[in-house]
Amino acid sequence: CIRDRLTGQGNDMIIIQKLPVNSGQFNDMTAVSIPGGIAFCSDRRVSGVVNNKTFEGDRIYNIFFAEKKDSMKWGRPGIFSKDLQSVFTQGPFSFTPDRQQIYYTSDVERGRSAFRSDFRNSSGILIADRIPGGWSEPRPFEYNDPLWNMGHPCISTDGKLMFFSSDIPGGSGGSDLYMCRWEAGKWSEPENLGPVVNSSSSELYPFFSPSGDLYFASDRNGGYGGLDIYRSRMREEGWTKPVLMPEPINSAADDFGFFTEAKANEGFFASNRDRTDDIYMFSSLVK
Repeated sequence: CIRDRLTGQGNDMIIIQKLPVNSGQFNDMTAVSIPGGIAFCSDRRVSGVVNNKTFEGDRIYNIFFAEKKDSMKWGRPGIFSKDLQSVFTQGPFSFTPDRQQIYYTSDVERGRSAFRSDFRNSSGILIADRIPGGWSEPRPFEYNDPLWNMGHPCISTDGKLMFFSSDIPGGSGGSDLYMCRWEAGKWSEPENLGPVVNSSSSELYPFFSPSGDLYFASDRNGGYGGLDIYRSRMREEGWTKPVLMPEPINSAADDFGFFTEAKANEGFFASNRDRTDDIYMFSSLVK
């Protein structure tokens, strides 16, 4: 079973490779497969002139696309959609199964007050619809809260579940993972995944695989260091105890943003083990 190999103690059957789409100088992360290539987040320059930063000096992320030309060759990354590009951060993100909607992390306040140097914005989830020739103006997720942070959305491949991370009150620690269910044409109120999955530290970057595994990053004690990637499985009685992914997927650096296809024998994750956040591709020798 590939999944067992990836969560066991041995790591000699896992191969990782840094993707050539990485900028080297800037941060690249949270790659997902889409038709023709991958979409990912990066705070690289969008032009030779524009170098957007927040008032706090943080770089602004945009969503990029890189064409996959063959198994080892990738095209030059470019902006995924200029309709989504703005002076606010875009991403991490998730598409609905039909790819007619994109949910992405951005700033909650986008009006005039957001441009004041003394204003401290919160992150939330925005939703844009596919329209002829591009994407619609984004609208806020109904459970955004201007006082707290919410982001890193992940929609299940059947469209029935959405996971995200938030520091809203009532959680176990810095930020917890939550889940909404698609019921009667709308998302149910968020439910905390509980103390089996969440900890007194922070849980971030959830990804729910087609096989029913929840992958996420956490800086809890007991890992390799920094953020580490864990896996839990959804069962009728609740979530299984999270299992720490092995090396070389995890390392002493920050490792996060895990993505895999249905067979779970290859995918992507991000890590700053080589100075900046970079996207790595992993594959298992067990097929």
